[in-house]
Amino acid sequence: WNPETRQHGKLYTGKAMDNRVALAIMDEVLKRVDVSRLQYDLYFGSTIQEESGLYGANSINRDVNCEFAISLDTGLSGDVPGVDPRNISTRLGAGPILIHKDLYSYHYGLINRIIDTAADANMPLQHAVYSVYGTDSGALIREGVAASALVVPTRYTHSPFETVHADDLEMTVSLLLEFLYRPNQETA
Repeated sequence: WNPETRQHGKLYTGKAMDNRVALAIMDEVLKRVDVSRLQYDLYFGSTIQEESGLYGANSINRDVNCEFAISLDTGLSGDVPGVDPRNISTRLGAGPILIHKDLYSYHYGLINRIIDTAADANMPLQHAVYSVYGTDSGALIREGVAASALVVPTRYTHSPFETVHADDLEMTVSLLLEFLYRPNQETA
């Protein structure tokens, strides 16, 4: 199936949101960023073949040699029939999701820094631990990069009807900008 992307109120539904959402967020951050306020050198990368072995992410840091990274992706939303909120408590419209652990253990200091940024800016932030999930940060973690994953809640992942909420996209962009403007402190 190849349905057109549609908007229903604040919901966007379409195929391949798990790739397009991250690109849209990066594009919007680039449009809005005030370079004079940046506290970090900023690089964006887009990769391929995450689900089949992180092949694209294995080479993304070769020229950059970054100290830390935040992977953007979509995450599971549990607000669908048949899903117990004790298993997946995240939901659409409640803000970005910070993954603490999935197939990888994300960097404790960087996670706390993102949490502090959201709290200081009074921004919503959901938290998740997934048992069968992974992001491109896994390739960076294996290289010793302090990495995390900030994802947008998504219903019906890997279907032609993936659904995201406009407020979650906006809140993710805003949180990333706040993070980028926050004075650099150690993430260890």
